Amino acid sequence: MSDFTPVNKTSSEPASGRDTMDSSAIKNEHSSESADEDTVKTPIEAPAVAPKKRGRKKKEDNGDEQESPSKMKKTTKASKEGTPKKMTLPPTPATYEEAGEADRLLLHMKDVENKPWGEINAAWEAITGINVGKSTLGVRYMRLKANFTVWSKDDEEKLVAAKKEIEEKFEVEKWSRIADLIVANGGTKYSTAAIQKKIKDLSKKATSSSDE
Repeated sequence: MSDFTPVNKTSSEPASGRDTMDSSAIKNEHSSESADEDTVKTPIEAPAVAPKKRGRKKKEDNGDEQESPSKMKKTTKASKEGTPKKMTLPPTPATYEEAGEADRLLLHMKDVENKPWGEINAAWEAITGINVGKSTLGVRYMRLKANFTVWSKDDEEKLVAAKKEIEEKFEVEKWSRIADLIVANGGTKYSTAAIQKKIKDLSKKATSSSDE
């Protein structure tokens, strides 16, 4: 019995030592594997986030850069298309000698050929390239005729005399007509002198009240 006991102690001690070493080795291997896993995970996560953010920014930047030229092109195109609409007629010439081809054609087609305004407008647009309304050339025609009218010296004197005579006659008749119209509307009969004085007084009151 005395020989058996030491043998058991000796054989059991190395076994416990191996177990301890094996467990330590397993723990070390496990910790090293954990450390390896940590080291592997760290570099994978960092690059995965960075490219996505950079990619989105580049797309957004590229989108902004691509939109700017298109907007500029649209604006330029719209401005070019709007230019003809802003074109205006040339100034009305003072004499027939100053009139251009389009104005002379306008007078000829209306005075000589008596063409309708639709046909005259089409011919005008073909020469000038300006789109006009239905009544535009009609108004221009009357201005051209007024500018191109030639007055003799004798007719100018008669014009001034006729204007003076009509205005004096109208000034006399005006107040009597006003008096008659007051009565026709149910008012009292007033003299022309009383009517003229009252008009002056009312005009002064209106002027003073507006100044206040």
